[in-house]
Amino acid sequence: MFQALILALWATFCIYDTLGPTFIYAGRPLIAGTVAGAIVGDPTLGLAIGGTLELTALGVHSGSPGNAVASAFLRDEDVEMVTGLNLPMVLEVSNRRKKAGGDVAALKGYAVAAGTAGVVDVGEKLGL
Repeated sequence: MFQALILALWATFCIYDTLGPTFIYAGRPLIAGTVAGAIVGDPTLGLAIGGTLELTALGVHSGSPGNAVASAFLRDEDVEMVTGLNLPMVLEVSNRRKKAGGDVAALKGYAVAAGTAGVVDVGEKLGL
């Protein structure tokens, strides 16, 4: 019961740290997971979970979540996978989903093209 109360207080602090003045970036999965793991007595597991979530959030190619998904699902011909998610990619796939009519290979192509085009050198774009 005591651990649950401490975890609830830690979660509240993480939310406050994210939404209010940032002190230690407690809302980041790596930090939140490590401290939560320490609270329950296994900081190594907390660090591993937090790091995995951090890599997932970053969309890192060859991160453990990416490898797990790839090995589990890419054998299915109806599954495609891209990494390095950005907002233009999400919007393009969302807008073309109905038009693609279930053609996941076409959606993957749209996602890769929009994601690549969405990476911009702002200094070059502004001529700086």
